[in-house]
Amino acid sequence: MKPASFVLVVVSLALMLTGCRGGETPTTVAPPPSPPTNTSPPPATPTPTPVPPTFTPTLSPLSPSNLPADPQRVEFQNADGLTLVGYYYPSRYAHAPVIVLMHWARGDKRDWCKIAPWLQNRSDESPAEMPGCSQVTAAAAYARWWDDSWFPPLPDETSYAVFAFDFAGAGESEGPQYGATPQDVLAALQTVATLEGVDASRILAAGASFGADGGPDGCLLYQQAGGKCLGAFSWSPGSFLGMRYASVIADLTAFEPPVLVWCLAAENEAHDRSTCESASDHLARTFVFAGTDAHGMDLITPELTVGEPAKNSLELFLDFLAETLGE
Repeated sequence: MKPASFVLVVVSLALMLTGCRGGETPTTVAPPPSPPTNTSPPPATPTPTPVPPTFTPTLSPLSPSNLPADPQRVEFQNADGLTLVGYYYPSRYAHAPVIVLMHWARGDKRDWCKIAPWLQNRSDESPAEMPGCSQVTAAAAYARWWDDSWFPPLPDETSYAVFAFDFAGAGESEGPQYGATPQDVLAALQTVATLEGVDASRILAAGASFGADGGPDGCLLYQQAGGKCLGAFSWSPGSFLGMRYASVIADLTAFEPPVLVWCLAAENEAHDRSTCESASDHLARTFVFAGTDAHGMDLITPELTVGEPAKNSLELFLDFLAETLGE
């Protein structure tokens, strides 16, 4: 048989076999599934919200503030509901570090009538004076340093925000006499964090006598409440507000980064010196002024110096600010 004839026979047989299946329906192949009707793109992987740094060593460039240099009266409440009063000295720059100043038992916020504007460094704008400052005269035993001539000069570009307040029972604040507590400082720190022109991540505290305890005490409470206190400077602490100084300093250095504390005391003021020494393992710096029994604000005088080169306590304070702020 020829090849063409053979092919014709095969095809004919295939057609006959197909016809023999009667009405059987041929098997069909299902079409591929249609794409989903929901054409929305898949959810994107969440992008973590950036967390701003809690510590900014420098401001570059320095943004000018639109706040006047005049000190502003601020009322706030402590945990007992007492109204406390402070004065806010705005920096010449926006988002500036703020220094909270605390008086000793013999005084009130007016202890800082010269020091607050010196740190603010806006004298060229002729700011007003905090009310009551003119009533405190250089005749006061602790006001020997109220002579502008010896204040360490600040660079023109340096200007801190400053807040000086009355503890409960002092000055304009409500409460019983000598009613100061660490809660007063906590309330002050929480208040300054909300003030316009303040960088809430750069808060520092400084004080004398029970104010020297108030700084570290308040910083610890503020840190535990979720705030940020960079450091405290103590002129003559003595655990006067009920919290043991050495324990407070140990707790502050356990934070990451640690809260830095400098302690100043007089050699012949045994209680103050022993308080600083009790915390020496955790203090960032300790300074003991030889040959004096000066306490608290009386350590702030150009005649008392320590170290080599010799520095008075306000020069040390500037060193503390520079080290703590990374300037």
